[in-house]
Amino acid sequence: MKRLRHVPLVVSSTYAVAGALWIYFSSRVLASLVPSAAGRTFWETVKGWGFIVVTTVLLYLLLWAYVRKILGAEKELAAEKDECRAAREALEESEAQFSLMFAKHSAIMYLVDPDSLSIIEVNEAARAFYGYTAAEFAELRLTALDTARDVEVQAFAREALRGGEKLRVAKHRLAGGEVRAVEIRVTPIHLTRREFLFVIATDITEREKADQEMKEALSLLAATLEATADGIFVRDPAGRIVICNRKFATMWRLPETILATQNDRQLRLFVLDQLKDPDRFLEITEASYAHGDSESCDIIEFKDGRVFERVSKPQVVGEIVVGRVISYRDITERRSLESQLRQSQKLEAIGTLAGGIAHDFNNLLTAIVGYATLMQMRMEEENPLRHQVNQILAATDRAAALTKSLLAYSRRQVSDPAPVDLNAIIREIEALLLRLLPANIVCRQELADVPLTILADAGQLEQALMNLTVNARDAMPSGGELVVSTEEFSMNAAYIAIHGYGKPGRYALLSVTDSGSGMDEDTRERIFEPFFTTKETGKGTGLGLAMVYNIVKQHGGFISVASEPGTGTTFRIYLPLMETAVRLAESRDTRPVAEGSETILVMEDDEPVRQLLRDVLESNGYAVIEAVDGVDGVEKFARHKDEIHLVLTDIMMPHKSGCAAYEEIRSMGTDVRTIFMTGYSAALRETIVGQGDMVLTKPVLPKALLAKVRAVLDGDVTAT
Repeated sequence: MKRLRHVPLVVSSTYAVAGALWIYFSSRVLASLVPSAAGRTFWETVKGWGFIVVTTVLLYLLLWAYVRKILGAEKELAAEKDECRAAREALEESEAQFSLMFAKHSAIMYLVDPDSLSIIEVNEAARAFYGYTAAEFAELRLTALDTARDVEVQAFAREALRGGEKLRVAKHRLAGGEVRAVEIRVTPIHLTRREFLFVIATDITEREKADQEMKEALSLLAATLEATADGIFVRDPAGRIVICNRKFATMWRLPETILATQNDRQLRLFVLDQLKDPDRFLEITEASYAHGDSESCDIIEFKDGRVFERVSKPQVVGEIVVGRVISYRDITERRSLESQLRQSQKLEAIGTLAGGIAHDFNNLLTAIVGYATLMQMRMEEENPLRHQVNQILAATDRAAALTKSLLAYSRRQVSDPAPVDLNAIIREIEALLLRLLPANIVCRQELADVPLTILADAGQLEQALMNLTVNARDAMPSGGELVVSTEEFSMNAAYIAIHGYGKPGRYALLSVTDSGSGMDEDTRERIFEPFFTTKETGKGTGLGLAMVYNIVKQHGGFISVASEPGTGTTFRIYLPLMETAVRLAESRDTRPVAEGSETILVMEDDEPVRQLLRDVLESNGYAVIEAVDGVDGVEKFARHKDEIHLVLTDIMMPHKSGCAAYEEIRSMGTDVRTIFMTGYSAALRETIVGQGDMVLTKPVLPKALLAKVRAVLDGDVTAT
């Protein structure tokens, strides 16, 4: 409308200028075109009417444009009024909706004056949460609710007013004094022509409590991970290490700084040089990426002998694999114990086998050695057959020693130690050792100049020497040299610390050295295992060196082996020396055999042995009553108990054992003397030996049998 005020001035000015220009130019043009005055008068009249027509048209057009302008301005004004009214109505409706939403919304809401921080208005949720009435809220300031310092609350309000929406976690005090954790979101808002702070508060007390519990649980988890004996780490599907304990770094000998900066794939580069089979380790670990939802359990072996058990399990949320937990357990000691258990089980198997055959085998040996001894006793010294009989007895001695060693190895037969000179044992067995060696092997002995007195079972040591000799022979198929040497050796703490075995003291050191093919490290670690052999099938049982090892241990000694491929082998056996000199027993008993006339009940299920016992006893004046087993023996004792002076019984018999028969005989009210015989286990002494009871170990020599019988009958047990 303001622009229309200038229209009259514009119209009048335009009319004046146009009239002046018309008069000036039209007169000049007419004068030049019409020279006569009469002619000019006519055209002057025409010019005047033309001016009137032109100006009339121009004025009409100008006035019409002016009117249209006025009408358009009025319409615009009306439209502006309509827009203002609509905006005002929309604003009023918006404020009404906001007021309704504000009042009824479930969220905690209130309006705050940004200058005074007074609470202007609150909704029902706020009154319910804080516990104040609307009147009480009207007297409160935001600083009264917030437990923080006033300056902090004011500074936060100013920041929100200047910078828009702000978020803060605070502690708000309720009407009853309880303090709750709230998350407040503050937004500046314009209402009723002024600014307010619109606050939305969310109670997060339970969430914070849950967060705290989660932190405590994570702390407990971290403590648990650190306390476990396993090395554990957790990785995500991309291979990044999420968490790991220090034990993992210790087990893998890794700096902790590496764990914080490396992922699983990079970490493996630091450990591959420690492993026996790094390619296998890479294959195992890569499989966990290719098969993300699978579990696995593998064994990882290190070059230094350590063994880890690796367990890998996926972490699954819903059906998505979000990570993998991998743990390593050091099972080196467990592997060692399992190996010892397997060896123990093998020993038990051997013991069961040996126990099963020992009884029958010793019965056979008893018959052979008994009758051969009787033949020897009845032969003249010049008899040409006496040499053959001596060879039979020598062979039975070796067979008896072999059985005894096998039982001792299986721990079903205790050794029978006596003071012996180690040098004397080697000299006595020298001829037998030479017969074991082919002509292309030279055997030398380098024995100590002084006696090496030890407490030992001579038969078991002889068996150990024979086994070592056979082992050396098999290691030198193309010939070589075998050296058996002895010396006195003092073992001190320094030696024990270096070699890892032994006890301080003086020892007789027996060394057996061959120039054969030698052994590698893996073979050296297993040579004393039962049934382990490097020989072809049918050429070795794998028991020889195991028996040697057990014999040495039973004598309280130690054994070591030094060998390298192509350099030969040396076995060193350390046997404790006796501290005081002891007179060594004579190797042969030269006392005459004493005869008798008493009656003896013989209980033996093996007929050849029973016949031998009868022949030996009867040939020396004794009367013999035979029984085929324990049941038969008890019945015959009941019939002849008044005339029986001694019971000679085998322990292991069918139907009724010698021990059971012995108990029944004692229950008859008699204290008849008893001698037990066994080829199975001298360890049974502890269960059967009482006052006056004796045990004979098969095979039984006739002279030893007669001496034992005479000693028991005379009550002179120590004489045997």
